[in-house]
Amino acid sequence: MKNVGIIGVLLLVLGLLAFVVPVPHSENHGVKIGDTKIGVQTQSSEKLPPMPWTHWSDSATRSRLSHQRS
Repeated sequence: MKNVGIIGVLLLVLGLLAFVVPVPHSENHGVKIGDTKIGVQTQSSEKLPPMPWTHWSDSATRSRLSHQRS
């Protein structure tokens, strides 16, 4: 049952980090005409939508509560 508590803490930390830390994302766009290639790379940093971090935090809380009861 000690593993359940460790997993709960890990999920809680991941949930909180997902709320605060932006995730980098890059895309490559290009076109090739004959021997010429023109390309553009775009980069952005986006935070995760609320659902994943809410789910991780909820799972962590449930895991910690079940660990404390046993």
